[in-house]
Amino acid sequence: MRLLLIDHEDSFTYNLAHLLSSFGKLDVKNYYDVKESLVKKSDIIIFSPGPGKPLDYPISLEIFEKYKTQKKIIGICLGFQLIANAEGGIISKQEKIFHGYQTYIRTNNKSLRFPHNHMYQVGRYHSLKLKEPFHSSTMHITMRCEETNVAMCLESHTNDICGLQFHPDSFLTPNGKQFISKIIQFKNNLSLLSLFKPLWGQRGVFTSIPIIGKNPNCIGLQTYLQTFNKSCKEYNFGITITPNLIQKLVGNEIKKIKTYNHLLRIACNGKTLSISLRKRIRTQDSVIGFIKNYKRRDFIHKNLYYKTLLKFMSKIDYSQNEIILSRDNEITEGAVTNLIFVKSNTLYIPKEGYYYGNTLKLLQDEIKFKIHKKKYF
Repeated sequence: MRLLLIDHEDSFTYNLAHLLSSFGKLDVKNYYDVKESLVKKSDIIIFSPGPGKPLDYPISLEIFEKYKTQKKIIGICLGFQLIANAEGGIISKQEKIFHGYQTYIRTNNKSLRFPHNHMYQVGRYHSLKLKEPFHSSTMHITMRCEETNVAMCLESHTNDICGLQFHPDSFLTPNGKQFISKIIQFKNNLSLLSLFKPLWGQRGVFTSIPIIGKNPNCIGLQTYLQTFNKSCKEYNFGITITPNLIQKLVGNEIKKIKTYNHLLRIACNGKTLSISLRKRIRTQDSVIGFIKNYKRRDFIHKNLYYKTLLKFMSKIDYSQNEIILSRDNEITEGAVTNLIFVKSNTLYIPKEGYYYGNTLKLLQDEIKFKIHKKKYF
């Protein structure tokens, strides 16, 4: 393993270098003297502490921006602030300067690299902080100071990035090496699975995106991802799926297919990201519906509590039949579809008690159909 420590001319840099040297071959270079060839060779990039503010180091900001989706990146003190700044954060002065100050910090439930609700003693040496509120689609505050509530750690759930505002290299951080070890050894638990099945029945959400044609056309991609990401946020999963992430994870597999009539399924239970591609079932122009009395546990989100529905579906030929769900003597939806009745330029749909799917949203938002809700018995 090859590590590159980018030095911002700080007195702590070689304390940090000593700590990092036990994890692999270490190169230490001044921020203004980093060669592109060395960055490319490195497995891990570490941005050191340093004086001043992130905007004083445009070269480091450029390196971060270029390699944030390609390399494991760690930021310490100024390096933490550099990551925060690059991801849209504002760095501001603290009311109190913390130099050589030992404090307690605590993790929250958004951390992937450290135990939740765990307290640590750490050494702080900084006069600047991340100003809040901090809004980022990729970075999450996962540790805070018990005394001041200031952000002490940033973690990405989509890229391999972690920033520490405190100094793991200081004698005031007794478990400093363990922090670095956990970050370096961390492998994103949002692992790519070839099968979708293992997540059924778990607390989580999913989406199924149609891919059609000889050139892959993901119909309504932004709408599907927006809905999925909103559900993940409301489930406190702390993950955001982007088209670039999909391309990175399964782009090569998708390219192997010559003609597309598929569903790209994405699911998450907070620990595992499951992505699969399967052929769409061609249905006949008319199908027979079998009515089943069923009440969804959560019809606001497209969730993974599907085992009962899958049991219903396993007993029919889905190219010719459909499961129609009812509750309180009203039909509400299909097992995997919305119920939509069309007359003239008006869509008629059940009044309530079902998941409002993305196809229905697309019909409403893009094609501008009038929608009328009523009860159906």
